[in-house]
Amino acid sequence: MSPSSTARVMILARQTLLRQGLRRALSSAGFQVVADVADGPAGVRYAANLRPDVILLDPGGVAGPEPSLLGALLSAAPRSRVIALTDDLGAAPGRYQVCLPKTADLRALATLIRAVHRGDFSPAGPPAPLPPTCTAPALGEGDRALLTLLAGGLSNRQIAAQLHVSEKTVRNQLTRTFGRLRVHNRTQAAVYALRAGLVYP
Repeated sequence: MSPSSTARVMILARQTLLRQGLRRALSSAGFQVVADVADGPAGVRYAANLRPDVILLDPGGVAGPEPSLLGALLSAAPRSRVIALTDDLGAAPGRYQVCLPKTADLRALATLIRAVHRGDFSPAGPPAPLPPTCTAPALGEGDRALLTLLAGGLSNRQIAAQLHVSEKTVRNQLTRTFGRLRVHNRTQAAVYALRAGLVYP
């Protein structure tokens, strides 16, 4: 897949309103939604035929056993990346390639889709994976505000303007926050924060 191309997304969720809402929101954000599917077997067929870059999966809203469905999706479309929309983050890291809480907003979802599409997130997980309990370091309000803007794709200058501080302050705070999260760059920090629910909805 080309990192500069538009991500091709397939939505797999039983609820019609959820599928329709995601389709409209992602299309307006510039993604190409190639299909929205209600059940697992049909989703596997669509994945095999369409080979989407990213599959958005609502695990609790799709018929069929989760592990076998995930395996079937990855067998049908090995190059696709599956993002699970789930609040069961305690189990998610060992079960899915990437997970995002359902409380996240469109900006957070779009950031994660772009990161996965660019290849910044491998199937094995980020360089600093969350522990099995999905606990994360305690961060202050300033750190969470910074991570929220970072996950939204803002530059240091834009973050500084939003927080009414200097760019140097933003750089210093990012360095400290990276250390607390044990990550090495902006993308890793954004993905970690999204997975751990550290960003504001």
